[in-house]
Amino acid sequence: MAGRRAALPTEPFVLDRLAPSPDGACVVLWVHGRPAARVDPEVPAELGLGSGALVGGDLLPSLQAAVARRAAFDQGARLLGQRAISVAHLRRRLGAAWGPDAAEAALTRLGAYLDDETLARNWVAARLRVRPAGQAVLLGGLARMGIGRSQAQAAVREALGGGAARQMCLDAARRQAGRLAALPAEVRRRRLWGHLRRRGFGRWEIEAALQELEHEADDPTVGGER
Repeated sequence: MAGRRAALPTEPFVLDRLAPSPDGACVVLWVHGRPAARVDPEVPAELGLGSGALVGGDLLPSLQAAVARRAAFDQGARLLGQRAISVAHLRRRLGAAWGPDAAEAALTRLGAYLDDETLARNWVAARLRVRPAGQAVLLGGLARMGIGRSQAQAAVREALGGGAARQMCLDAARRQAGRLAALPAEVRRRRLWGHLRRRGFGRWEIEAALQELEHEADDPTVGGER
């Protein structure tokens, strides 16, 4: 945090001048002949800042807080412009850089662009397009993204409901069974169980899939391609 704020002196200083940023979104503070920091447009009037102002005493921490709020907002906007990110992860990133107060202020301003529910649904859908996975794996991935448990569970239920989880488990079992065809039946079953468990499928789903495979082996006229 200290490294990011080093451009604004920590000791009393004289403000050279204030200038609007090129995009007009904020005001640039010039100190010692160079641009030192950015603040929101209303801050100079609120703090009574002007060219040649001596910044010290109670004014210095107030200005530092305003600089941190603007910097946190700018960083948050850049991160969201690169990719979707959860509220928890953004709070952690901004808090580590600019402190909790600035992070919360930025989250409030960026609230319209933060949607953990949509992020969770989109991530689950994209993950399942790449490789089938069960509830445990999906919930673990969402937790690592900082998605809350209730939102994660809702996204997973939506994706795996209506028998989808059982079908995905069966499809994964069929694909893996072809690679294990040369093994003895008991060894093959044990390997398949471990493979499906690592994919996050539940015990009931795995047992149903293995029973279906065994049924297909007994009667080749049923089931899909293997």
